[in-house]
Amino acid sequence: LRLQLGEAAAAAGECAAARGALDAVPAEAGVDAAAKRRAWGLTQTAETLAALEATLAFLSTGSFPAPAPNPNGLDLDAEYVAGLLGAAQQLAHYAVGRATAGDAASIGICRDGVQRLHGALLEFDFRNGPLRRKFDGLKYALRRLEDLLYEQSLVGRTVGAASAEEGDDGFVAALAEIKVRFDASDAAREVVIKKARDVQKGAKQAIFACHRGDAAKAKTLTDAAAAAATAILEDPDLVARWPALRHGALSCALEEYVLAERAMAPGSSDALRERAASSAPRTSAETDLRRVSFPLRYAEAKLFAHWLATGGQVAGPAELGLPLSDEEYVGGVCDLTGEVGRVAVAAATKRDAAAVDRVYATDLAVLEQLSRLPLPPKLGKKIDPLNTAVKKVEHLRYELALAAANPLALKRQMAAPADEPESKRVKEEED
Repeated sequence: LRLQLGEAAAAAGECAAARGALDAVPAEAGVDAAAKRRAWGLTQTAETLAALEATLAFLSTGSFPAPAPNPNGLDLDAEYVAGLLGAAQQLAHYAVGRATAGDAASIGICRDGVQRLHGALLEFDFRNGPLRRKFDGLKYALRRLEDLLYEQSLVGRTVGAASAEEGDDGFVAALAEIKVRFDASDAAREVVIKKARDVQKGAKQAIFACHRGDAAKAKTLTDAAAAAATAILEDPDLVARWPALRHGALSCALEEYVLAERAMAPGSSDALRERAASSAPRTSAETDLRRVSFPLRYAEAKLFAHWLATGGQVAGPAELGLPLSDEEYVGGVCDLTGEVGRVAVAAATKRDAAAVDRVYATDLAVLEQLSRLPLPPKLGKKIDPLNTAVKKVEHLRYELALAAANPLALKRQMAAPADEPESKRVKEEED
C-alpha cells in the first residue's frame, strides 16, 4: 500500500520489519524439516514479501535482485521465482501511475526488465501448479507495459526499443542456475512417481487382502511395500537429495501404507491424541480376522490391518514400520475411516450392531482429534468426507435399531434356513 502511494522509503522500512519478523519465526514452527522448505503456513507470506523486496530493488537499481543468502540451507528456489513473478505484476501496476504522470522513461525501464525476466523464464518447463499459473500471468504484465508505452507514444512521449544488453543481468544468471536444479529435481520426481506406484499398489492389494480376511498375505504385501518405500527414501539421488519430492505421489502411497498397517498392527484408538502427546500404545484386544472381509494403501493399509486385528484400535505412528511424517500419518488415519465404513456396511447386512458400533466409535474418535489440530489445506479437505462417513454410520445404527424394534423383522431374523423343516429342505434339494 505504501508503494502504491509512492512512499518507497516507508515501504522499504516496513518490508525490512516484515523480513525480520519472518526470520525470527522459530525453526520448529516455521520450517518443514523433512522437505527443507518453509512451513505451508508461511509460504504465501514469504512469496509476497519476496515480491515486494524485488519490486523495491528494481525501482532502486533498474534490475531485479539476485537471490538473498540462504544460511539455513532451505530450498527457496521456488520462493525466489515466485517473488520475481509477483514483482513483475507490481511493476505493471506501478507503471500505470507513471503513465498518469507522463513518465514514459520509467515505463520503458519497467518494460525492459519484465521483458528480460520473461525471456529467462521461457527456458523453464514449469509443471502445473502455483508457479505455472504465476508464469502464465507474466505475459499479461508485459503486454500491459507495452500497451502503456504505445499509448504514451500517441501523445508524443516515446522511448527506445528494449536492448538485450541493458541493465544488470545478475538475476538472469541466477535463474539459469535455478533451471538446472529444477530440471534435475523434475527428473528425480519422475523416478519417484514410477517407484511409488509399487508402494501404492502393494498397500492397496494388502487392503483387499484384509477385506478377504487373508492376514498372512496382507502382511507379506505391506512388508514388500515397506521395502520399496525404504529404497526410495534412502536412494541418494532421489528423496535424500530432493526432500520436497516426499510430498506428492510418495506421500500418498505412504498414507495408504499407514491405513493397511492400522488394520494389522496393534495400537490404540487414542493414537491421534498420543501423536500430540505421547505415543505409548495401549493393550490390544484379540480378534478373529477371518470373520472380516474388507480392503486397505501403505499407511492406510497398515492402519486398516491393525484395526481389524485389534477389534477397532488405531495404531500409533511408531508401530507402522516406516519413518512417516505427521501429515502422512494423519492422512492415513483419515483414509482409515473410509475402509472401516465398508466394514460397517458389511456388518449391518449381518445385523452385527456391535461391529457397526466399533466403526462409529473409531470415526468419532478420529473426527474429535482432527478438530483439535491446525490442519494444512491438503488434510483440511478430508474433514468433509469424514463428517459424511460419520453420518452414514449413524444412519446404519439407526436402521439397525429400527429393525431390532420391528417384531416382523425380528421374526424373520429368527426364521433362519437352519430352522426350516427337514422335508422342505429335502424337497428343495431334489428339485
